Amino acid sequence: MNNPQFTDRDIHCIARLIQSSFQAPEQESIDTYRPLYGCMYCKHSPECYASGIKQYQFRKLFDKLENITGVSIGANAPDTEHPGVSFLPASYYIEHPETICALEKVHTHDTVEEITKALSELTTHSKDVSGQKQDND
Repeated sequence: MNNPQFTDRDIHCIARLIQSSFQAPEQESIDTYRPLYGCMYCKHSPECYASGIKQYQFRKLFDKLENITGVSIGANAPDTEHPGVSFLPASYYIEHPETICALEKVHTHDTVEEITKALSELTTHSKDVSGQKQDND
């Protein structure tokens, strides 16, 4: 995909998602998925709800952002058991795997070991893919 342009609706959606991440009430007190709390107040919500869940603006927006950044956003529940799967691609640790131990400030040692394993597999796969590209050039 070429560098997609963000529409006014995309930008409004980004603002509501960010607003939700900082200002939505705790999950126990609301009857919606917390990251989408701002959607209830969005000026585009009637259009989104009319189009059906598979066509919600945030899904289109996530696709654009994933294509631009390489960061997997996904609208599914996060894999809290294996955070490396979602968070490592396009991260600082790809270029600086030696600093992965800094994650022990927020994760258990066992979790960091799993993330380190995922990082190793990811970097090995990246090298394999770039080697194939060079072979094809």
